[in-house]
Amino acid sequence: MRSGTSVRTRLTLYNAGIFFIITVVFAAGILLIMKHRLKSMMDDQLDLGFDTVASILENSGGDIFDIMHLSQTDHFMVSQDSVIAYETEAWFTAGLTEAVDDARADPDFRWKGRGGELFQLRVDSIPRYGFEVSYARDVSAAEESLRNLITVLFAGVPVVLVLGLLGGYFLAGRALAPVQSITDKAREIGADSLSARLPVMNPGDEFGKLSTVFNDTLERLERSFNQLRQFTADASHEMRTPLTSMRSVGQVALKDRINETACRDAVGSMLEDVDRLSELLDNLLMLAAGDSGRIKPDVESRNLGEYVGAIAEELRILAEERTIDLCIDTGITRVPFDDRILRHGLVNVIHNAIRYSPTGGTVHVRVADVDGSYAIMEVDDEGSGIPETERELVFQRFYRIDKARSRAEGGMGLGLALAKWAVELHGGTIEFIDKKGPGSRCRITLPKHHPV
Repeated sequence: MRSGTSVRTRLTLYNAGIFFIITVVFAAGILLIMKHRLKSMMDDQLDLGFDTVASILENSGGDIFDIMHLSQTDHFMVSQDSVIAYETEAWFTAGLTEAVDDARADPDFRWKGRGGELFQLRVDSIPRYGFEVSYARDVSAAEESLRNLITVLFAGVPVVLVLGLLGGYFLAGRALAPVQSITDKAREIGADSLSARLPVMNPGDEFGKLSTVFNDTLERLERSFNQLRQFTADASHEMRTPLTSMRSVGQVALKDRINETACRDAVGSMLEDVDRLSELLDNLLMLAAGDSGRIKPDVESRNLGEYVGAIAEELRILAEERTIDLCIDTGITRVPFDDRILRHGLVNVIHNAIRYSPTGGTVHVRVADVDGSYAIMEVDDEGSGIPETERELVFQRFYRIDKARSRAEGGMGLGLALAKWAVELHGGTIEFIDKKGPGSRCRITLPKHHPV
């Protein structure tokens, strides 16, 4: 069957083909059964007639006159020493004597009489009296019934085939109606209408389940498109801010006569914006590479406590500038990780804790084992905390709880997104959990015995 044939046509032909095969097999079965039943019935009648004649001869001691009272419409003949001793009028009229020799050789032999009747014969002997009895039954009616049955059965096969085609086409159309509805609706869905959903006529059948799966896919696509639009808008905004600042500073510097000191300040401000823009682009490139799977961690078993302690010490100068007490509590716990990648996660988490802690506050960094299977790193701060409803949202790119505060302090909304990517690349998890008192607690969990 050609690949361009519609599903409805294929289902119709398959249904008609199967229906045709079933009908033929059924008809053949009925024919065989009826043929066997008719043959059995005719054999029984033939045996009954023969046994009647033979019994009378046996019981009469071989007196031929005792069978003469039998109906002359019965077809039988009695011979003795190859000489006809008695035959009925019906036997003589039909000329059945000519068929006796063939009937002796073949018990199933059928002979056509002078009037067109079809006879079946039984020829057997009675040795005690030297008789041979030949008995015949007209089987024309039975054979005619069998031929009529064959005609009816096989004449009905084309009718059944046509009905099968029509019924199959109708049922296939009814069964595939949801597909047409789904197809029509799917044609209407584009990038600007991802909120539309396919119709689910019956959630329990295959088409309903298929529509549900497609709707789930559309929902994920809609969410991804919205995130992509938001990401593009946020990235554009973040890039526009330093570019606008650089342009403003440059225009002012060119417009006014400024001394060397003012010129240096202008260039310095522009360089700061360039650094910020470069950092933004580096982070975006890092996340893009991570999303595409091009970055593969080169893990090596290292002392996580010592590594975290070194990173925290690097950030201590930032804490001292804000008079923040940075407490480090790390032990010896070895974990397989890529130090270059994991550094993005650890630096951003500790840096955020210092950035959002109030002046004179405390940031506590600690590393510990959990049942010998996992290592955890927890960073506590004394800032304003993160609402429970936003603890997962803060890991989205460019997401800020307080946009004004974050921008004023130089945040770009990518730090925690980078941290989540770096930790999950190592098979770990990162989350904000409940903490007694003010501030927030960020927990990073890394497996110890399952390197990525």
